[in-house]
Amino acid sequence: MRSSPAFLAVCLLLLLPACAARKAGISGEVKGTEGTLPYAQVFLTQPNEKIAKPLRSSEVQPDGSFWLEVPGPGDYLLWLAAPGYPAQSLFIPVTPEEPAVSLQATLAPYRYVERFEKPSVIGSWNDYAMGAAEPMVPQPDGSWLFEREVPGDSVTYQLTEVVADGSTVPGTQAEGYVIDSGGDYQCKVRTQEGRVRIRFEPAKLPRKGEGAPLHAVFEAPHEELGPLNALHAEAAHRGQEAQQAFVARRGNPKVRSFDYGDFPKKLLAIARDSSKSVLTRQVAALDLLGLPFYEPATYHPGAEGEALAAELFQLLPIDSPRWVLSPHGPPRLVGLTAEASQPGLLRQFADRNPEPKVRAGALVALLMRAQKAEDTAQVAALSEELKPYAQGNPLVRMMLSSTRTDLKVTKGQPAPSFSAELLGGQGTVSRESLAGRFYLVDFWAVWCAPCVEEIPRLHTAFERFQGRGGFTILSVSLDRSVEQVRQFREKWKMPWLNVFAGASFESPLPKAFEVQSIPSAVLVDAQGRIVAKDMELRGEQLERTLDALLPAK
Repeated sequence: MRSSPAFLAVCLLLLLPACAARKAGISGEVKGTEGTLPYAQVFLTQPNEKIAKPLRSSEVQPDGSFWLEVPGPGDYLLWLAAPGYPAQSLFIPVTPEEPAVSLQATLAPYRYVERFEKPSVIGSWNDYAMGAAEPMVPQPDGSWLFEREVPGDSVTYQLTEVVADGSTVPGTQAEGYVIDSGGDYQCKVRTQEGRVRIRFEPAKLPRKGEGAPLHAVFEAPHEELGPLNALHAEAAHRGQEAQQAFVARRGNPKVRSFDYGDFPKKLLAIARDSSKSVLTRQVAALDLLGLPFYEPATYHPGAEGEALAAELFQLLPIDSPRWVLSPHGPPRLVGLTAEASQPGLLRQFADRNPEPKVRAGALVALLMRAQKAEDTAQVAALSEELKPYAQGNPLVRMMLSSTRTDLKVTKGQPAPSFSAELLGGQGTVSRESLAGRFYLVDFWAVWCAPCVEEIPRLHTAFERFQGRGGFTILSVSLDRSVEQVRQFREKWKMPWLNVFAGASFESPLPKAFEVQSIPSAVLVDAQGRIVAKDMELRGEQLERTLDALLPAK
């Protein structure tokens, strides 16, 4: 019997939902700890990528539901973001057998400070320069107010000094939102007659469960992704604590350790637990190898380390794309093996792993070994091999910069010739005008947080040493406008020589000193020769270096 066209059409329509359910995609519900969110977004990225580089993105529906198509099988990060809530990610593998993943996620708001004592505003009018943040004025009703003249019909802004970790976050007044590269939202507001008026009302902030980790429940057959992501998030949180502790003691950069307690043992036990899935064991091992300042060879020396390495190589082969979750993990795992085998294993990672970040990490490790061995031919060959990985990889750029053989601005060499107009109409400064005195050339910018952190130390050093060897400081700003520097100097006077170079490393002064990143500093002696650079002039090391090199009074 021949089927009618109408019958076939009905059958096709009945089959479509089943086909759609099998289509590669991630669906579910996103809400906040206080219920549905007035505005939220989801972003899909490759593993180890930030929210600023999405493969797919979508707004969450008013009822909290969402759906994102996935390009195909593979590992992904699903980022969840909403104003007032820090963006957080979930690791989600999509397989050909189970291409549809469904989940329910609950976002917790930022952890705000206990008391709002000095909320400040940054915005599009000052390019979000942290050093140019402007204070809000407290109001009798508990709110805070900010007003100023601005160009344009509308501006975007964020608040500072309102969350515990120092992040910049959206305020409570907004007519729209724009997400920044870090996953935080900027509030959009209209101006009136060339002025912007922003009110911050702490009573309107979401506070329930503030600072709690992202909670996610996955539907069958992906239930294991819930506890797996909770463990992954804990490892990320511990790693952030380690980084913050290192920054806090950066005056002593030789101290590169952190007490993780029993957490590494917990990760290793999961990685070795044969009752767990291979996925869970792999992620636990990668989280262990990715902990900042954690060196497995310290805790598993000799034969014990070699046995552990063999075990983990079985779990995570060299050519596994999942290594991208911990691009710096391969050198640490290789460090557990016998010294003679280490270069060969790193070379295998550089040649065989499909992920560029993993290959680059292995090449960087090989380059560091070649530098330590003073093998100039190998250093040159590896530097050339690393060049294609430089774009978008700060570590590779830094390594390539450190291996350049054509640099002229090095210790023992004469300072380069330069001449520039001083801010405030104070004339011109040049190598010749500073001859016969010690001077520190400091390249900085208001938007550069590490640069701003150095400013108080520069003030202390200037006050302490200005009577020794004619010592002075020449600060060279790489900001976008002189106005940004002027606003910053309302707080920090910087009572030394100041030059505005513009926001380009190709400007004459930074180019003359071969500056490729900031903060960057050079100390020149009375004979015009460079006697110290960069890390010797950072943190607490600054005063030690000056005390050792400047002549006594």
